[in-house]
Amino acid sequence: MMQRFLSSIFILLIALSTVQCARRGRPSGGPRDETPPVLIKADPVNESVEFKGQSFKLYFDEYVQLKNIDQQLIVSPPLKYPVEFSPSLRASKVIEVIIADTLQENTTYAFNFGQSIEDYNEGNPLSFFRYVFSTGSVLDSLSLKGTVKDAFMPEPESFISVMLYRRDSTYTDSAVYKRPPSYITSTMDSLKVFELKNLREGTYEVFALKDNNNNNLFDPLVDQIGFLDRAVEIPKDSVVSLKTFFENPDFSIAFPKLETNNRIRIGYFGTPKDLKITPLNELNKEAQFRLLREGEKDSLNYWIKNLKADSLVLKVEERTSGFLDTLNIKIRTLDSDSLVIKSLSFKNKDLIDPFLIEANTPIERIDPSKISIIDKDTINTPFNASLDSVKNQLVIDFEKQLENSYFIYLMPGALEDFYEHTNDSLRYNLSIKKLTYYGTLNLSINRITQDPIIIELLDEKLSVQRRIVHPKENSLSFKHLEPQKYYIRVLLDSNENGEWDPGSLLKKQKAESVHYHSELIDVRSNWDIQQDLLLPF
Repeated sequence: MMQRFLSSIFILLIALSTVQCARRGRPSGGPRDETPPVLIKADPVNESVEFKGQSFKLYFDEYVQLKNIDQQLIVSPPLKYPVEFSPSLRASKVIEVIIADTLQENTTYAFNFGQSIEDYNEGNPLSFFRYVFSTGSVLDSLSLKGTVKDAFMPEPESFISVMLYRRDSTYTDSAVYKRPPSYITSTMDSLKVFELKNLREGTYEVFALKDNNNNNLFDPLVDQIGFLDRAVEIPKDSVVSLKTFFENPDFSIAFPKLETNNRIRIGYFGTPKDLKITPLNELNKEAQFRLLREGEKDSLNYWIKNLKADSLVLKVEERTSGFLDTLNIKIRTLDSDSLVIKSLSFKNKDLIDPFLIEANTPIERIDPSKISIIDKDTINTPFNASLDSVKNQLVIDFEKQLENSYFIYLMPGALEDFYEHTNDSLRYNLSIKKLTYYGTLNLSINRITQDPIIIELLDEKLSVQRRIVHPKENSLSFKHLEPQKYYIRVLLDSNENGEWDPGSLLKKQKAESVHYHSELIDVRSNWDIQQDLLLPF
């Protein structure tokens, strides 16, 4: 027994010794490898001429993988068919790029890999690697650089394509809609600059495109476009600047759908200015209809009441654009919308702004005798109540005092909707803080011209908090501001319509100018801030 016990102890000691030795000999690690893969050679060599094959191979010093290659790879000029890769789904030290197209004669091709080639172990990218060859005897070597900005927002989108179309006898103004460009590159995901390399001398039209369909064509309903008002001459022009925007499309109807038993939602493109919807089929005399826009969405709600029919034929007219269409809607039994009322946020609004209440169904009538406002001292506060039938809102306007609280009461029947439904008893609380809680921002505007402008204060999420349309003076004061940080945005309103207008490619019309003050302005409680604003227009 003792001998077996001693043998067990001995074996245990040997095992522990082995573990300790293993621990002492285990590597402790080291600094992380941050070296990108290195191209050892290419076959044919990079920047070859007289290229005759349908593939090329890239050899690296370590195992590499392809990441987001569909997004990252830009081939210039664009190919009709996507290239293939071997191997495509596993790591390798050799990547073969297979070209399915018939290559053009005497043409320089550039394959811009962006950040898609990474080492397999650590994911270090071989940034902006380019493989270039020419099917002719000469490798084109000219270039065009530039910047891409957003015409309205302070930062541009990522992956903006920049495209050149050769301005020759085959070029038309519709080329960007119908065929891929002669040359293309991308701003990638972190840069606002671009460089088109390996260009041939000539005259070109240049476009910036946020190509959401990834087809190298301009689709106005989904893509942003930027362009110059002139052609560029290579090599005379070497640097350009482009601004992208969404065009205002012509008005058209999309996606009509019976959403509920009493509402048809009609999606649309463009801006309806003079819209009329008329039933064409014979209906019972009791049938009634109302048309409302759905908030800020590109949708209309066509409300139905007392309809006795299994279908509706609607004529849709937008008379400013000349749009005319007919919709056929099958009526079926669904749940109905019921009256829902809510107040709109009062925060960050000026004290002179009214208190707003909106409904989800069309408001038909209001009864001011069933509305009352009482302050914190239980004193009745006089007010004016009105109905904004366009926005479907109850507008309650009254004078507000600092350091006061108000209780807004809506008795049953204060509101009645299209379906003769009325509200229940409602109460809203509104507190106005002390004067010392708010901040004040005073602007002194220095301008080159006296063209009409719109001044906007934005929060850090770029939501508009204050707005002044066509100020007459160059000194403005924003009082009773919530203490937070603000951006200042100035819109040039050349056509004096009270809003910012994008451009139009076919009309060669650029977007109206937008200027952002360079820094966030920190408005603090009980502070008066003076800010000079120098405008470039």
